[in-house]
Amino acid sequence: MKKTVNFSDFVDGFQKIGRGNQFSSDGLTIMFNYLENLEEEIGEEIEFDPIGICCTYTEYTLDEFNSDYETKFKTLQEVEDYVSFRSDTVGLTENSIIIENY
Repeated sequence: MKKTVNFSDFVDGFQKIGRGNQFSSDGLTIMFNYLENLEEEIGEEIEFDPIGICCTYTEYTLDEFNSDYETKFKTLQEVEDYVSFRSDTVGLTENSIIIENY
């Protein structure tokens, strides 16, 4: 049995497990839309698993990405181009990028 999750349920799901700060508010919007589109593309429902999402995807600022990956990119677009050869990019906010961990 699966339950339909709207955006409010999605955000609350992260809050309830103490992961409310895992993604920015814009990041949560991008993640929600990405997962909904993914469901449509693959033709099946995805189980809502906030812990799994937190383990699979990370939102980085430019400085955080450069620090974690020892790179010296100057823009998030450069990060997106770099990541696209290694993994999936979920999307960009004004100040961050969400990627599938690799």
